[in-house]
Amino acid sequence: MRRSDRRPSPTTWALLAVTVVSVAWAHLDARDPEGARATLVSTRSSAWRILPEIANTDVAGATVELWPSHGDPVRLVPDGLGHRLLVGETELGPADPDAVEGVWDSLRMATTLRAVEDGAAVGLGAGGRIVVQLPQGGTRTLVLGRPTADGAGLYGAVEGGAEGTEGQWVLEQELGTLVEQAPHSWLARRLVVAEPSELVALHDGELDLRRGIDGLWRARLGEGPAAVLDRIAVETRLDRLLSARLDPLVEPRDDAGEPWVTLEQADGRDWALRTHGACPGRDDHVLVDRGPGRWGCIDAALVQPWPLPGRPGPDAGALVDPRLLPHAYGRVLQVELRTPASRVLRRYGGGWRIEEEVDGRTAVFDVDEPEAYRWYEALHDAEVSLDDDQAWPEAPAVDLTVVTDSTATLRLRCTDDEPRRCRRDEGPVLRLRQAVPPLAFDTETFAERRLSSLPSEEARAIEVLAGADPEAVVRQSMHLDLGVWRLDAPVHPAGDGALDELRLEALLGTLGGLRAEAWVDAPSGPVRRRLRVERVPRRGEDPVLELALYDDCVAEVEGQRPARLSEGACETLGQDLLVMLPIARAVIGARGLELSRDGETLRLRPRGDAWADEEGGAATDANAWLAQWLEREAVGLRGGERPSPVRWTLRVLPTQGTAFVYEGGEGWVGLEGAGWWYALPAQDPARDEDGPDAEAMGDEDELPDEGERLDGDDASAQEAGAIDDP
Repeated sequence: MRRSDRRPSPTTWALLAVTVVSVAWAHLDARDPEGARATLVSTRSSAWRILPEIANTDVAGATVELWPSHGDPVRLVPDGLGHRLLVGETELGPADPDAVEGVWDSLRMATTLRAVEDGAAVGLGAGGRIVVQLPQGGTRTLVLGRPTADGAGLYGAVEGGAEGTEGQWVLEQELGTLVEQAPHSWLARRLVVAEPSELVALHDGELDLRRGIDGLWRARLGEGPAAVLDRIAVETRLDRLLSARLDPLVEPRDDAGEPWVTLEQADGRDWALRTHGACPGRDDHVLVDRGPGRWGCIDAALVQPWPLPGRPGPDAGALVDPRLLPHAYGRVLQVELRTPASRVLRRYGGGWRIEEEVDGRTAVFDVDEPEAYRWYEALHDAEVSLDDDQAWPEAPAVDLTVVTDSTATLRLRCTDDEPRRCRRDEGPVLRLRQAVPPLAFDTETFAERRLSSLPSEEARAIEVLAGADPEAVVRQSMHLDLGVWRLDAPVHPAGDGALDELRLEALLGTLGGLRAEAWVDAPSGPVRRRLRVERVPRRGEDPVLELALYDDCVAEVEGQRPARLSEGACETLGQDLLVMLPIARAVIGARGLELSRDGETLRLRPRGDAWADEEGGAATDANAWLAQWLEREAVGLRGGERPSPVRWTLRVLPTQGTAFVYEGGEGWVGLEGAGWWYALPAQDPARDEDGPDAEAMGDEDELPDEGERLDGDDASAQEAGAIDDP
């Protein structure tokens, strides 16, 4: 078979010709000098930094001079910690640090806008000058001219600048605004340009207030004792003083004035302030001289003496640190006890140990770190106040010294008499305002006191059992089923809803970290109640936690020594776990009630938020009686016979389930036929147990009348909801 020849078609030749012509046309058109030119867009800006040398330079040590077109220049001159403001050679005072930073930022970010047009009347010098003396040496000058015709900026020139920046440019208009500012706008109006954290001492006549290397402020009046002051209170008062605004400013005069305070900064600089009597025209302000420059007026209250121990007045102890041991726990390295025994509690690694001399050698005893933390935190949080009686015994009962990570020490000495009195270092006598753990420690002080370890999520069943008196405690049993606690005993018509979940969680939380406040001998009294908790089985641990609770908050956990518990833990363990509002949950949501008292029975049905009788009447007395009982809270569960005869019964018809009856008498309420009951607190004499007080009676007018109650469909609905006897 012969292969056919493949040749281009006429269409292909035509397209090729058109392509060649188009390329040639485009090439020749670009070379044509008379033809249209392509528009070129440059992505390189014409804005140049005027002073690139200061881009990464701090303003400290730099001098800025703002020369207006007429008048003396404004000079911001460094003085070590900040800048002084001078107009010509006249000093006005310290410059505002924020204002100085603002000037420097404006100069750092200033750029050229564009080059100067040929023949433009720039008028250099008409807008003033800005002279910058750099900290590293060298001077840069910006000569400002007239505004541009379009108002976009100012003509100007850079002298002594980096290569490429010198010459004439159109500069930002903000540079002219800096020169036009009034000299006083750069002046610091606050009394002292410093922060409280920068100060280390204050001297006010006989007062010497000084911050130690441990961060605590101590004040001493003359040769008197040094008092440890509250750091926050001192620095708050210092902040009020330092930030006081001078208003108005006053020209200095030939008046020596009176020394007021001297402030010392950490770098050694001092601020000496003097007063010059009342401010002109303002008797409630004082004229203050803060050094070279203008004087100013501040509130006279800021000049008053500090309320400190040793000075008369009811506020003498207002600034005393209210904590017995002010140092934070993490900063304490050791506590050395000198009296009544000699031993040292020393931080070692992540824990603590006690060192003491035994038979001529140093014995070391490990202690429980959580117990050391609790002991110190109790002393740290203990509140103290200045004692009216400053007499001090020669030999106090306890003498210990606290050493911190700053190597500073604090000596604490206390008496044993009540109320207990203490002295920190050689300071004033303080009175303890609350009970504290023993200051004289030994190994027993920091012995582990944990009685139980039970995470609440591991509990599976709880039983509250009676002790020696079976009628004082009702057996309560519950178990966890798919994340929900189920009530097993006692039998209650509300079922699991009768459990108080808040009390249940509080009980588990207390058992989870039960701790002994003090170890005691074997209790001699009867057991008040027993608690039994089943937990998730773990290898090496007993799955059952059993606890016996005695009088005086003494408890005994199986396998542990008897111990006295805290009052809070004792109260939680002694609570019953049912909701202590006996009839509230039963009445709310019921479809009917039968109230029998004083030989009369009244059948009630719900109507809105109230109850109506069978005929739709208001039943005011019954509503008031129910309102009183719905708020009546029981104090616990009791077993055995009722303490008094039955005085009323309340038959409840629930929305679902079988009817049940509450009955009550003097000091109790319970379920009919149950072998337990709720004990009520003593009745308020102002209230009548069988009937509500005058306030609870309410007003019959609050209920709608018959015409409003049962008309149309509402009446049919009420008839359909009539109470049925199940």
